[in-house]
Formats: sequence, C-alpha cells, structure tokens
Amino acid sequence: MPSQTPPNTPLGLPGFSFADLHRPAKLHELYDRFVDQVKATEPELWAEWDRYREVPESLGPVARGNIVVAMAPHVSRFLSALFSVGADADALTAATRAYDVLFRFKIDFVRRRALPLLKAGAHVEATAEDHALAESITFGMRQLEPSLSSEASHDAEMRLAAYGCALLDREATDKAAVAGEIESLKRWCAAHVHDPRYRGWVVFRFPENLDYDHLVQVQRPDPKLPEEMFGPDEKLRRRQGFQLIVLATKMFPVAILSIPLAVAFVRLGLYDNVIGVALVHTAMALPFVVLVTAGVFAGVSNELEEAAMTLGCSRVTAFLRIVMPLALPGLAAAAIFTFVISWNEVFAASVLTVRQRTLTAYLIFSLGESPLHFKFAGGLFLIVPVLVFIFAVRRYLFSMWGIASR
Repeated sequence: MPSQTPPNTPLGLPGFSFADLHRPAKLHELYDRFVDQVKATEPELWAEWDRYREVPESLGPVARGNIVVAMAPHVSRFLSALFSVGADADALTAATRAYDVLFRFKIDFVRRRALPLLKAGAHVEATAEDHALAESITFGMRQLEPSLSSEASHDAEMRLAAYGCALLDREATDKAAVAGEIESLKRWCAAHVHDPRYRGWVVFRFPENLDYDHLVQVQRPDPKLPEEMFGPDEKLRRRQGFQLIVLATKMFPVAILSIPLAVAFVRLGLYDNVIGVALVHTAMALPFVVLVTAGVFAGVSNELEEAAMTLGCSRVTAFLRIVMPLALPGLAAAAIFTFVISWNEVFAASVLTVRQRTLTAYLIFSLGESPLHFKFAGGLFLIVPVLVFIFAVRRYLFSMWGIASR
C-alpha cells in the first residue's frame, strides 16, 4: 500500500483529482459547485449568507453564529462527497446519534425533574420501590424501545435513559398511567445524582457551584488560634517519603560504607564481582536519576497525553509518542550524569574488587607507580569516553536548553 496518495488520484466529484486542490482555477470550480449545491437545497440560506459576506457588520454575534451553524451541514456534506467519505461520515453520525437518548434524558428528565428536588440543599432518599424499579430497568428486566441498539441495550445507563425517555413519550398521551413510575424514577435519580458509584454516568454529570472561600476542608483544633489549620488526613499526599528514602543512600560517605559492604558482599558471593560493583554504582546514581526524571515527567503536561488519547491513542501509545519525545532531553541529561558518576567512581570499585576492577580503578591502580608521562596519557584516556558519550547525546541536551544542534 503506497504511503502517499498519487496526485492524479480522482476525488469523489467527477472531473477533479487531488492535484486540483493546488490549482486556483480548479478550486474556484469547486467553490462554484458548492454554491450551486447550496442554492439548489436552501436558496434562502445562501441569499442570507451572500449578504453577510458582502457586509459582515450587518449581522450581530448571535445571528452570525446561527448562520455559520446553518451553513456547516452543507460544508460537511460537500466535503464528504469530495473525498468519498460519505459512508464513514454516515456511520460516525449514526454512532453519535445512538447517544441522543442519553442527552435527552439528562436534560428533560434529570435536570428538569430530578434536580429541582435537591434545591436548597434538600436530601432525597430513594424508597425500596424506587430501587426495585431502577434495578429492573438497568438489569434488563424491563422492555425497552426497539430502536435501542443491541450493544447499547447492555449498558445500564443507556437502558435507564431509554426507559426514561419512553416514559416521557407515554406521558404526552396518558399521563396518569406513567405518573407513578415517573415519580419513582425521579426520586431515584435525585438520590443518586451525586453517588460516587455513578460518577462516570453522563446523565448525572452537571456543573456544580463552588464556594471559593471553602475549596479545601480544614480543621482548626484551637479556636483561640484560627490561623492553625489542618487539612483532611485522607487528602494528604505522602509522596515525599519515597524521595527521602532514595536520598538516604547519599547520607553516608562511601568510605564509611565500604568495609560493611565488603563484608556483606563476601557473605553473599558478590565480592570481586561485576554484579556487586554494578549494584553499588546503581545505588550511588539512583537518587540523582530519580530526582531528575521525576521533574522531567512532572513538567510534561497531562493535557497533551489526554489530547492524544482523545485522538485514538491508547495510554501506552500516548506515553511512547507524546511523553517520551518530550522527556528525552531530560533523560539524556540523567544518562550523562549517571555515566559520569559511575565512570569517576574509584573508591568502592577498589575496595570491593581485586581482579574484576572497573577500567578507571584499574588504570589509577596501575599508574600509581608509573612515570609522569604515563600518568598524563592515562588521564587523557579516562577523559575520552566521557567526551564521546556527551557528544553522542548532545542534541538531546541542546533540545532541553533550547539550543539548535548542528
């Protein structure tokens, strides 16, 4: 399958191809085709739109918004035909229309009938009969309207909304026959509109008034000291403890820990072992890496990840395609400093190894009795790997600092 559409690929309208979208003359023909289509279906709308185009100040903000909304379906249908996506657009419209019953129930029943029961902070309790009615609806024991799709019929919220809308339709012709069920369902909705179990239900999601002077619940243990306040214990964020534990490895110098570590490594079979040295270097670099990367990921806006998920990405895909590219400069910086910390560490590697020493420790140990020019050469050799590593990841650092890499 080709990755790009060839320019001569025909469009949905006869006589036009994708290449014509870059030709002003052909674009003008497309516009004339659109004008003829709107004139044929709604001549009055086009006449009003034409007047608005000539004198934009002739319409106020509300009228301007109304005419744009009225013209939008014509643009949508024309573009669907132009790019041959009419079937997909119809399927998307049908899938969206399937949720009309939710919003009708939310507006006409919950907001206009159930919410007024909660005015002035009133509390509503649902009776056993109310619960029985709601359970019979949501568990599928009540007959629903045939227009409800089989998929939606298994959704408790959709079943409740469909049944409530059916009651409203029957109320228009026989009010007395459905009055009892409407009252019962109305009490049940009022009693559960703020229930955490139904927090995800669209029909119960409404804007709430906020008291900006009491956004956070506080307790004042001493009335004589009103400035002393405590927040709810269950709302405390105890996230600093982990950072404190991670930083605890930096509380003691390596020289103090080397002898106990050597004894422990001998008992565990890790003395003079690459794994043992790797564990020590990891413990030394981990605090820095955790603090740096935590700040990097905290600086990436959650809205970017949520926007990617609304466009079809899963949480893992959004992380890999959105968060990781933004965090790469910070991760590169952490990698550089981790490498430098491990490369420059000599004391622990010298104490915990005899034959399996790191290159840095081996060179320093070997050059101790060497002539001065050998020491200079060894020092230069120790610098080269760090420079190569930094050169390899420099573009990520430049990106973090806002410098264009060349």
